[in-house]
Amino acid sequence: MQTILSAIEQLLDRKMNSGNDDFLDVQQTCFFLGISKSTLYKMNFEKKLPYYRGNGSKKIYYKKSELIAYITQNRLKSKAEIEEEARRFLKDRKGSSHV
Repeated sequence: MQTILSAIEQLLDRKMNSGNDDFLDVQQTCFFLGISKSTLYKMNFEKKLPYYRGNGSKKIYYKKSELIAYITQNRLKSKAEIEEEARRFLKDRKGSSHV
């Protein structure tokens, strides 16, 4: 049973990471983002994600590179980065003369 699950995971991983699949359908997008269909449709309604639809088609597609851009646009700094920034700020502040 474990080997079957492992094989399925490898197939899914290959499918999600292949360069050929530049566009994802709704199901693939939900899997990629780890969200439900209702959440995805709500994001569509709120115009949070760009999506594509063929002329006269009801089927929606998402560009994988745009999904990656969306999920990486609001990077939060780690505690170590914040502390380093504070150290640099204090060091620069001590070096300058205050009037």
